Amino acid sequence: MSAQKNSYQWDHTENAYSFFHTFVTKNLPQNKDCLHKFFIETPCFVTEKYDGTNIAKDDQGKIYSRRLVIDAGQEKFLKTSLRKVKEADVVEFRDKLIEVAGLEETAIAKCLVYGEFICNGFYDYRTRDILGDWKVFGSTLE
Repeated sequence: MSAQKNSYQWDHTENAYSFFHTFVTKNLPQNKDCLHKFFIETPCFVTEKYDGTNIAKDDQGKIYSRRLVIDAGQEKFLKTSLRKVKEADVVEFRDKLIEVAGLEETAIAKCLVYGEFICNGFYDYRTRDILGDWKVFGSTLE
């Protein structure tokens, strides 16, 4: 692992329960229509919360743990193969974003993709054969 600090950390993600509690408490007495619209009419999706570690990869192939840059030659992180992270084509993702958004190529100086790296044998991850998977959850653009 490199001693180089990761300056591209994923920002805090708010806990849904805390957000919902605050939202309901604030709107319940006077605005039940707002609550109905938010919880019943607003489309949403839900994903599984994995228990792994945050890994990012940029469009130059550099891989980042939560706090540090991972050396280019490093094949494992926390005793788990980085193969699937290394195989991920962030350049293709960036190029598709540019194409779909109708941007100039120079509009994006850096593209980072973030995901949960499944690196522990907790729960049923081995049985489900997802150990070593990189479950992408977000991206940032500069």
